[in-house]
Amino acid sequence: MIEAPGIYDGIPENDYHADPVGPAPSLSASIAKLLVLKSPRHAWLAHPRLNKAKAEEVEKAKRARDVGTATHKLVLGAGKTIRVLNFSDYKSGAAQKARDAALAEGLLPLLADDYEKADGTAKAIRAELAGTQLDGILDDGEPEATLVWQDIGGIWCRSRLDFLPTAARQGGFIVVPDIKTNGGADLEKWNRVAFETGANIQAAFYERGLRALIPDIRDVTFLFAVAEQEEPHGVRVFGIGGEALEKARGYVEIAMRAWAACTASGSWPGYPKSTTWLDEPVYYAMSMEMRRLVFLDRINRWQGIGAAKNPHLLPTAE
Repeated sequence: MIEAPGIYDGIPENDYHADPVGPAPSLSASIAKLLVLKSPRHAWLAHPRLNKAKAEEVEKAKRARDVGTATHKLVLGAGKTIRVLNFSDYKSGAAQKARDAALAEGLLPLLADDYEKADGTAKAIRAELAGTQLDGILDDGEPEATLVWQDIGGIWCRSRLDFLPTAARQGGFIVVPDIKTNGGADLEKWNRVAFETGANIQAAFYERGLRALIPDIRDVTFLFAVAEQEEPHGVRVFGIGGEALEKARGYVEIAMRAWAACTASGSWPGYPKSTTWLDEPVYYAMSMEMRRLVFLDRINRWQGIGAAKNPHLLPTAE
């Protein structure tokens, strides 16, 4: 168990996700997202030290997730050792046996095609970061550093950074990267995915941990390097804008207060009992307005065609 705040290197991934922090269950960014986006009950269900069934849950291989994990390994040089399996899928008994053997050895099994995808994405990330704000940032630092700190009401918090540059430990104006391989790197798609998956909350949560542990920090710029798993493996760097980040800091504050209250009381309520009234989201209203205009244009065309074929249907002047 980790019993003191600090920045810890080399903590195995499984140990981190089992929550090795403090005398009480600790709050992570992923649990904070559930508190804000869903409910305390969802947070309780997902936490390995609160819900024992979660801690005992058998890990099942998911190809898309494993490609992302392998990409992180190839980019950052940290994580499980990859075992490439020369099968096209896991339908055969031999493929399943090879996969299960790798998992039993603590390795990351990856189909040959999936390895090529991960390798291509990793190489693209390394190459495409040149010329961006993250240029050279992966050259000196520690992959998968763990932040542990105490916050509101004495609650314990933890975060696992993809990469902590060595220079960041000295404070000042620091830049911290996070590698994402889901959602696509085009602007419109990832702008939606970022907020739907709580990337804004993640950025604010990690920033809070860094500020708590590195007192000489003057400013934190948390940037997402978003890469596409399919060719041509496009890579784009995104950050959470100032107003959105300020709001996210407020969401993190709410999550921490909720965590402190729930852990102290032992009560983990679900969704609120009161009725929630919905209004049209901006994107939906805009989409429906476009549809309305298209239909009006089509109706006008239909009426014009009908009038041309049936002149007696034209309105008469009175």
